[in-house]
Amino acid sequence: MARLVIVTFDLSGAKSPQYKVVREGLAALDLHTFVEKDGLKVRLPFNTAAGRIEFKSSTALRDRLAKRIKALFRKHHLKGKVFVAVGGRWAWAKRVT
Repeated sequence: MARLVIVTFDLSGAKSPQYKVVREGLAALDLHTFVEKDGLKVRLPFNTAAGRIEFKSSTALRDRLAKRIKALFRKHHLKGKVFVAVGGRWAWAKRVT
């Protein structure tokens, strides 16, 4: 079943190149800074990535991604907060205030 994954993060004391490293690492996990529907790309808020990933269990996918993201932070000596949400039934919309 397709799962929608949303990851948001904040780094402690990091500079721009370190944020780029995290975004590239998330992209390698099929988590991108945009969502796409019907050929339209919608850019997500800064420090947020999302992806549609086929996986049987939301819980198992969340745990797998959290472990890989933690390893990414450790590899690059980064500290910060990460929030990972995974759902099986979803809807999204773009809103501007």
